[in-house]
Amino acid sequence: MRKTYQILLLFSLFVAPLQAAIGEHRKEGQFNPCRRIVSMAPSITGILKAFHLVDNIVGVSRYDREELSKRGAKDIGGYLDPNYEAILSLNPSVVLLVKEQRNTAQKLRSLGLKTALVEHREIKGILISVKKIGEICGMHQRAERIAKRLSTELKRLRARYTRFGTKRVLVVIGGKTPNFSGAYLAGVDTYYTSLLKAVNGENVVSTKTIPLSGVSLETLISLKPDVVLFIAPEDMGYRALARYKSNLLTEWTAIKTASPLRDARIYLLTGKEAYIPSLDFVFLAKKIGRLIHRKTR
Repeated sequence: MRKTYQILLLFSLFVAPLQAAIGEHRKEGQFNPCRRIVSMAPSITGILKAFHLVDNIVGVSRYDREELSKRGAKDIGGYLDPNYEAILSLNPSVVLLVKEQRNTAQKLRSLGLKTALVEHREIKGILISVKKIGEICGMHQRAERIAKRLSTELKRLRARYTRFGTKRVLVVIGGKTPNFSGAYLAGVDTYYTSLLKAVNGENVVSTKTIPLSGVSLETLISLKPDVVLFIAPEDMGYRALARYKSNLLTEWTAIKTASPLRDARIYLLTGKEAYIPSLDFVFLAKKIGRLIHRKTR
C-alpha cells in the first residue's frame, strides 16, 4: 500500500505536469503542420516571428535571406520567380504565400506540396491572416490574442482621429531619382488605403496602382492632394537614401512651384515597416496620422 502511494505521488509530482506541458505544446504549435515552413513573403515572415516560429522556417524569398540565412533558412528565389527545385528539396510541411502568388501556389500544389494563401493588401486581410496561420499551425489561442490586441489598438487610433478633418493624400511608392523612374502611385489595391482610412485620410488615387511615368502633371494637379507621402525603396543604403531625399526635395519643389500643388506638404517614409505590410501597421498608421494632420493637431 505504501509503495502504491509513493508511485501515485511520483506521478502527480513529475509525470502529470510533464503530460500537461506536452499537451500545451501541442496546443501552441510545438507539434504542428508548421514544423518545416517556407515563407514566400516578408509580411508572412513577420507573422511567423510573432508566433515564435522563426526556427521552423526552412526557406525564405531573397527579400528575407539576409536576416534568416543566419538561422539556417535557405534562399528559394524571388517573390514571383521562385526556385521550385530548391523548395522541393527542403521538404516543407507547408508553404505560405500571399494571394498575389496564387500561380506559384497552384504550381506547388501540382508538385504535391501543401500551400496556404493569405491577403496582405489591407489591414483587415492582415488580421485575418494572423488567425488563418494560427489555425494552420495549431496556435489558435495565440493568434486570437495577437489579432485582438491589434484590433483594439486600431480602434483607439480611429477614435483619436475622427475629430480631425479628412486629408487627401497621394502616396508615391519607390522609384529612383532623378525623375523617379520605376515609381508608382499607390491605388486602392495597396494597404496604404486602409492605413489612411484608419487615421482619417483619403487616398486620392481611386484606381489600382499605376506607374508614375504614365501620369501627366495635369492629372497630378487634378488629384488635389493635401499631403504627398513618398515611400522610399526598402533596400536603400544610407548614402543612397540621402541622395534620394536631396533629389526628392529638388524635383518635387520644382513641380510644386509651377502648379497648384505648391500647397501640398511632402513627407518621406523610410524603413522596412513603411515598404512591407506587417504587424507593425499600427505603428506605421500612427506615424502617418501625425504627419498628415500636423497642421491641425
